[in-house]
Parts: sequence; structure tokens; C-alpha cells
Amino acid sequence: MFVVVLFGAIVLYRTRISVARTFYGMLENETKTLALMVADNLERPLAVKDYLSAQLILNDAKQIYPDILYVIVEDKANRILAHTFEGTVPSDLVGLLPPVTRFNVSNKPHLEIFNNAEGFIMESSVPILKGEPVRLRIGTSDRQIRQQLYDLTRLLLVSTIFCAILGCGLALILTYLITRPVKNLLAATNRISQGDFTSRSHVFWNDEIGKFAVAFNRMADNLQQYRREVEEKEAVRQALLEKVIFIQEEERRRIAQDLHDQLGQSLSVMLLDIRQPDSGTQGFCEKHPVIEKRLSELIDEVRQLAWGMHPAILDDYGLDEALARYISTISKATRMDIAYQYLCPRQLPRLPIRIEVALYRIAQEAITNIVRHANTKQASVVFMRSEHETILLVEDGGKGFDTAAHSDREFTHMGLVGMSERTSMLRGEFTVESVPGMGTTIRVKIPQEMVL
Repeated sequence: MFVVVLFGAIVLYRTRISVARTFYGMLENETKTLALMVADNLERPLAVKDYLSAQLILNDAKQIYPDILYVIVEDKANRILAHTFEGTVPSDLVGLLPPVTRFNVSNKPHLEIFNNAEGFIMESSVPILKGEPVRLRIGTSDRQIRQQLYDLTRLLLVSTIFCAILGCGLALILTYLITRPVKNLLAATNRISQGDFTSRSHVFWNDEIGKFAVAFNRMADNLQQYRREVEEKEAVRQALLEKVIFIQEEERRRIAQDLHDQLGQSLSVMLLDIRQPDSGTQGFCEKHPVIEKRLSELIDEVRQLAWGMHPAILDDYGLDEALARYISTISKATRMDIAYQYLCPRQLPRLPIRIEVALYRIAQEAITNIVRHANTKQASVVFMRSEHETILLVEDGGKGFDTAAHSDREFTHMGLVGMSERTSMLRGEFTVESVPGMGTTIRVKIPQEMVL
């Protein structure tokens, strides 16, 4: 629109100036020619002083030529001999020119240009009688020129507006044709950035953008293939990891059972044998108190080791009892105040054993990190279940750490990677929030579809 208006204004301005210059030049020549023609016709009547015939000639000339505004014949004293006005000659035209002097034969029409409220007036003065101080003044108006310039200006403006509308329409169409492939390509790029690797860009034309869209679609195909391979490998890795953890838990269960049932029972029998009365003495065996005490401690250590390997109460009574027992044991051993809260509607069934085992291990590792690294005496464990999700929160008010500054190796040392892996097997969300000096919060969220 700006370009069309700019060029339209320039063309209008230059065209108006050029046409006006041409028209006014033509009017100037026409005025001089009319003055000569009327002067020739007036020469005979004025020679015999027939002013009536001269007046008729002036009236006929004004009627024949519409550009003539007035005709005046005056003598050497600027007295009006004849004119074409209905009344008297306007005062501004009387004495407008200097008094008439004697004309030579070679005198040519003299042109003057006046300006009034209606426009320009071109007045041509020419001698009528050779050697006599009488002259003819013809004034022509530029109203037809102004009307023609007005019509031309209006035509050019209408043409400019039409060209502007047409140009804007063509520009909109061209812009749509250019931007539609770009917008389509941008939309496909945004969908792929959001994870929709099935999105493709439509190829509209076989131009540079079309070739770019073809290259983009080829890249999207490669990305989709790569993502499919990654998902397959991730699925295999998750399956292997889940199988390894399952085998590990089964081995823990078997070892814990062997420790409890075999080694624990054998030590208990040995303790009972020591406590049996000695056949060679009276009363119980009082000469082996150190051995008896050591066996009792060893039996407790075996039971604690079996519990740590796999708490049997987790299989029998569920996650709530297992966590409560573990937290109580850790609180007594470390003299740490660990608040525990289990929130679960009664109508909800028990979690699958694999989810309970994973959540128990995550809580166990988190509490171990608090004991080793948090340098605090207060912590809390909250377990919440609803119809939509299962959440485990482990918080402490310890020294915390900068998650951005720690490396993956340090996270592995802290057990965070293992907790994250266990959560990912359940298709859950694992979040660690920690600020130096403000404590640490570990959040595990398991969706309901993994529970069903």
C-alpha cells in the first residue's frame, strides 16, 4: 500500500505539472491567435468609426470562443471604445495597461497574466489600426484547463486507489502462497518439538521451501525411526533392569530366609545347648557367660541382617507395617526423630508386591542418605494414596545440596540414580528438590494405571 501510494503521488504530481504546462502554453498561443483574428476583423469598422459593427464583432467572437472572458477596444487615452461586458468595464481592468502609444507595423501581440479569485487570466493586447493608437485587449480564462486538470487528477486518484486495492489483493494472495508452506512447516516443527514425531510438513510447491519441506520430512522420518529404536532399547533395558531387580529381591528373600531359618535356628540351638545344665556340675553353665552373651548378640545381628535383606513383614502385612517397623528401628539406632504418616483410603486395595518393594527400597535409600549426609536429627516420611496416584515424600531439614553443581557420579554415590531407576520402572515421576542449608525433599509419584 505504501509503495503504491508513493508512486501514485509521484506520478500524479509529475503528470499534473506536465499537463498544466502544456495546457497553459496552448492557452497562451490561443489567446494571441484570437487577438490577431479579432483585430483583423475590427480593422475596417474602426477605420470608419463604426463602433456598432465593432461591438457586434466582439459579441460574436465571445460566443464562438468560450475561452474568451472579455474583449476591450480602447484608444490612446485608455478610453473604452467597445467591450463585451453587460454593464460597464470593471474598474480593475480600466487603466490596467499603460496608455496606448503609436504602434509599428512589426508590433506583435503583448501577453499579460493576471491572477484573480477564479484562477488565471491571460490578456493579449494587439494594435488594430496601423499607425493609429488603438488597441484590442482579449482576456481568456483558464477554467477549462482547471476543469481538465481536476478531471485528470480524479482519474489518476481513482486509478491509484484501484491499483492499490488490486496490489493489496495480489500481495495478500502472494503472501498467503508464500507463508502457507512456511506456517505449515513451522507447525510441523512445533509438533515434533512437543514429541509428535509422526507430524509431517505438506509439500505445496517444488521450490526452495518445498525442497526444504522434503528435507524436513526426511529428517522427521529419521527422528521417528531413531526414537522407535531408542524406545525399543529402553523397553529392553527396563525389562532387563526389572528382571535384575526382581532376581535381586528374590535372592535377598532367599538369603534372608536362609539366615533366619538355618543360621538363626542353628545359633539358637547352640545357645540352648550352652544353657543346658552341665552333667559334671550342679546348676546351669555359669562358666561361659561371655560365650552366651556373644551368641545372643550374634543371633540379633543375623535377624537384623535378614530383615535388612528382605523384611518378611513386607510380604505378610504390607508396605505400611514394613515402613513403620524400619523407621522405628532407624530412629532408635540413630536417635533421630523421623515422623511417619500413612494416608490411604480403606476402600483401596493393597499395592502390588513389586510396587511395594520398589517404594520400600526408595524410602530405605532416602532415609540412609539422611542418616549419612543430611546432618540433621529431624526427618519425615509421608505415604499418600488416592484413586489417581500414589505419592511418597521423604523430607529432611538438613544441610541440603546444590543439585545443579553435583555430578552424576555424586548422585550415584548418594543412591539417587538407583531411586530414579526404580521409579522409572513404574513409569513414575522422581523429583529431588534441595537448597543448601534448607534441606532436601524427595518425591515419588506413581500413576494409578501402574497400580491396576
